[in-house]
Amino acid sequence: MSDLQKTALYLHIPFCIKKCAYCSFYKKIWCQDLEKNYLAALKKEAHYYHKNFPTLSISSLFLGGGTPSCLSTHGLETLFQIIYDNFKINPHIEKSIEVNPDSVTLQKLNIFKRYQINRISLGIQSLDDQTLRYLGRIHDQRTALKAIDLIQNCGFNNLNFDLIFGIPGSNIDQLKNTLTLLLKFNPSHLSTYALSIESGTKLYRQKTTPVTNQIELKEYRFLRHFLAQHDFNHYEVSAFAKKNHRCIHNLNYWRFGSYLGLGPGAHSFFNNQRYAHKSDLNDYLLNPNPKLVTPKKNHQTKKAINEFLIFNLRLLDGFAINRLNKLFNIDFLKQYASSLQKLQNLKLIKITHQKMKVTVKGLYLLNEILIELLR
Repeated sequence: MSDLQKTALYLHIPFCIKKCAYCSFYKKIWCQDLEKNYLAALKKEAHYYHKNFPTLSISSLFLGGGTPSCLSTHGLETLFQIIYDNFKINPHIEKSIEVNPDSVTLQKLNIFKRYQINRISLGIQSLDDQTLRYLGRIHDQRTALKAIDLIQNCGFNNLNFDLIFGIPGSNIDQLKNTLTLLLKFNPSHLSTYALSIESGTKLYRQKTTPVTNQIELKEYRFLRHFLAQHDFNHYEVSAFAKKNHRCIHNLNYWRFGSYLGLGPGAHSFFNNQRYAHKSDLNDYLLNPNPKLVTPKKNHQTKKAINEFLIFNLRLLDGFAINRLNKLFNIDFLKQYASSLQKLQNLKLIKITHQKMKVTVKGLYLLNEILIELLR
């Protein structure tokens, strides 16, 4: 097999202590036996890459889920040993882990330090206790603030906080209070997501009515304005970063880079091939080796172009049209001329110097832009 370019590495840890009311991601409730079986399967998959791609160079590491921090201390030690035994991990690359406030302990943080984790993404969502109960979170404001204190006292200063807006019953004042409290800790990054009522979630079963588009847009605009005043750069639809603290791992996704995804439900794109695991832990335990995805030939290029556009238009910097043309051997401006003209007339996109990006107006109407381009 051929040598590979630098590749991002993602490990999906499919466990949580409890499933939140809004969550539609695949996950299982953690227990010791499932943890043990999962780690045994993960070791086999990691060894597959170690054996078949020995020259693989990892450009970033991201442990996500689920809740990686809900693993036992022994499980976390085993997880990191699997990673370092099978992949070449440069100590200076970005290494992130997702953590929930309720599972932060000094012992686990010391394990993170020992294995050179240098970026922690904390699932705050809100610091309003009533809102947290509505979302089905198992932490409250006090637990969240205590967790941040403990994390920083252990020497972790590159922090991302996940937040949710557009929550029924919540308002901009509550959102502002949450942000004001969090900014006192000087986070380097914030990820903000509009609440979506997805099929299969508790909120969906309760027939929850989502907030109006007008309310969601008003809160999103507030977020952008408020965070800009505090020196955060809005570089991706859902992401705000202090200078030099953009998430390298996620940028690799948006820029159509190479990545490996290990674990149930994870996807990979490397060596010009796509691989995917079913969102099924039992299936993963039976056969953890990566499974090749082979779309029909006539759909393959169109699907890849669509993914490129979906990913790259999330970035406020946009993308170089020449790169798209070179990747897919097309003339983008000519092939998409009608749609591009329509979107420019509506002032939703801007094309200058062989570069395309969404305007501020287009940022709020990104789905409409994609619908027009992905026909």
